Amino acid sequence: MVYIFLAILLGIAIGFATRKSKIIAYTNKIIEVIIMILLFLLGIDVGSKEEIVSNFSILGMEALIITLGATLGSLLLAKWVYSKYFKEEE
Repeated sequence: MVYIFLAILLGIAIGFATRKSKIIAYTNKIIEVIIMILLFLLGIDVGSKEEIVSNFSILGMEALIITLGATLGSLLLAKWVYSKYFKEEE
């Protein structure tokens, strides 16, 4: 865990030191490519596990329920915050 924080801090320091460099313009594209590679490798890992593949229907339903619950909760909380703090009183 310490290595992760050190890597982040090192990245922040290098980013700060090179913020005016032209290479920084390419970092977003580099990050996108790396994330796609990681997702691809994650898909390979998940697809190779028989237990996960055989339980896709159960896992999918649980994921759908969690997603819908989280989305509904976020919408309700956002509505409450908006009405409490941002809506102009008449």
